[in-house]
Amino acid sequence: MVNSKGLLAKINVLLIWRIFLVLVISANVGFAIMLWMSGGKETVVAYESGRRFIYTLADGRLEGKEITSEELAKSLKPVNNPEPVFDNNIQPDTAAELPQEQKPTEPQTSENSQQENPAVTEQKIPESETAQPVAVAPLDPDAPAQVAADNETPLVENATPPEATSQEPVVELPVQPADGAQTGPIAPEPPVYNQPLPAVPADTSGVPAVLPDPAPSPPLSNQSPPAIKPSSQKLPDVNPLISEKTTEGTIPVVGQDGTKAWNYYAKPFADSGKQPMIAVIITGLGQNKLVTEHSLALNENFTLSFSPYAKDIDKWAASARLAGHEVMLDLPVEPTNFPAADPGPYGLLTSKPPEENEEKLRWLMSRITTSVGFVTPRNERYTASVEHVKLLLQSLANRGIMIVLARNTSKDEVAEVLENSTAENLVANFIIDEDMSEATIQAKLASMEQLAVKQGYAIGIAQSYPLTIAQLRAWSDTLSAKGILLVPVTAIAKKNFT
Repeated sequence: MVNSKGLLAKINVLLIWRIFLVLVISANVGFAIMLWMSGGKETVVAYESGRRFIYTLADGRLEGKEITSEELAKSLKPVNNPEPVFDNNIQPDTAAELPQEQKPTEPQTSENSQQENPAVTEQKIPESETAQPVAVAPLDPDAPAQVAADNETPLVENATPPEATSQEPVVELPVQPADGAQTGPIAPEPPVYNQPLPAVPADTSGVPAVLPDPAPSPPLSNQSPPAIKPSSQKLPDVNPLISEKTTEGTIPVVGQDGTKAWNYYAKPFADSGKQPMIAVIITGLGQNKLVTEHSLALNENFTLSFSPYAKDIDKWAASARLAGHEVMLDLPVEPTNFPAADPGPYGLLTSKPPEENEEKLRWLMSRITTSVGFVTPRNERYTASVEHVKLLLQSLANRGIMIVLARNTSKDEVAEVLENSTAENLVANFIIDEDMSEATIQAKLASMEQLAVKQGYAIGIAQSYPLTIAQLRAWSDTLSAKGILLVPVTAIAKKNFT
């Protein structure tokens, strides 16, 4: 029990000393922090009075040393300020433009200012120079500035501004040169030109101006559609023996006696068999009223082909046959640039099954019952396929109508199918207006004439453009003098040139 009390007493003594030591250290740390926080003000005071304090954290003692002002002045290094250069030739207005910080101030006469700024000296200016203001050169911003006591405005060395005067500066005017005296740089003499002046143009006010020829108006635009004249040769009406009524409409069919629609509805034409023949098919009719009406007024031996999508196509076809033209239908088939160029909702496509294409073909046949057949467009993909050409020719042979291909195919297989087919077919030799220009159309027509003379016939296909119709009208009037016959396309099919 006694030992335990002694042990507790020792522990209490150690604990008390440790607590005391912690309190002492805490007090010292707090005092040090207080000195650190308030160090800004006390440092300035200590700097001015020359005192230096050293605080020891180990034992908490505060030591200091007092330094006099003379010793502090000796320890400071002098500041070397470059002397500014003054130029008396600067105009008086230059001094007014200097900033406020760089303008000279009045010299200080107190003893304290002379002691604290020993580098500043007073310079006397002669009275003769006081009337002229002295311009102060700008100070170099990189040069160290002289520190003035008590944060006063810095002074410029060795410069005392003149006293202000109410007398304005005298401006000297330039001396007027004497009469005839040369002043300034000598100007070069102007060059002398020996060339004669151009003659004055003659008066042409009374001469009428030459105006350029006016631009030609578009073909057929300023012409009223001619009246349709009935032909002296009447074309046959619808024959019910070679017609069949279906859900799509009335379509042709081969008669029991072998009569075919293309031969029955063809325009009658008799020839001697010695003159070359040219057949021209105009396609795309029925969509432009003006062009269609002008086409109906052409030579009746032109074959007219109508678009199956034309409005009132049956009326257009009846008018064309009344004027003596045999009629055909444009066959919409898949072109080479499909689907960029779309043949329409009833176009024949290679991607569709044969049953669908056959249904579309029956609808196309019903558009004009008296049609002699179809004309395919150029650059078609459908007729370049051997399989699809066989199906198409078989359907046309069963209906007794013909087909004219716009361009011959390069495949020998397709050419062989066309030659062996029972359906009447022809291949055109020229696309007359493939390039839409007057010179090109005339060149194609001339080439067609040469081919007709060479092989006995030629077939051309033209589009329903105003320029084309105007060119064909003028060209057809020249054929009789050349000994060439313009015939319907069925006349060449009947001759069986191929």
